[in-house]
Amino acid sequence: MQTMRAYAQVAANEITKASPRSWMLPMDHNAWTGDPADFESIGDAFPREQLNETVQNLLLQADKNATTAALMAARLQLEYMAMMERSFRARHLSPVRATAHSLARLRGHGDAGGVHEGGVLRYIQNIAKGAVKA
Repeated sequence: MQTMRAYAQVAANEITKASPRSWMLPMDHNAWTGDPADFESIGDAFPREQLNETVQNLLLQADKNATTAALMAARLQLEYMAMMERSFRARHLSPVRATAHSLARLRGHGDAGGVHEGGVLRYIQNIAKGAVKA
């Protein structure tokens, strides 16, 4: 979190000074070729195997001292690592690839069964139904 906050401060300062932007690189960039166009190996820069194993052990309660808070913390770390990888990949898309990704996302969002009506709205409606019953 501190690294992300520090990067945001630097990026904001660079924008206001019309300076070239510096890029936030993956923390484990030594495990990666360094080529942002090498989509096969970018995942190596965002290793999640250890966190996945931690979550699995917590879920299976291999650690009898496992707590809900420990599971939540591990899942949150996993989500942030995945978000950082998606962000990094998106930042380095070619214009053609970016257009293709955008088209697919917009078609999904525009579909009646998509994320808005089929996902978020239905979820809220189910919660509201449960609240009425309670």
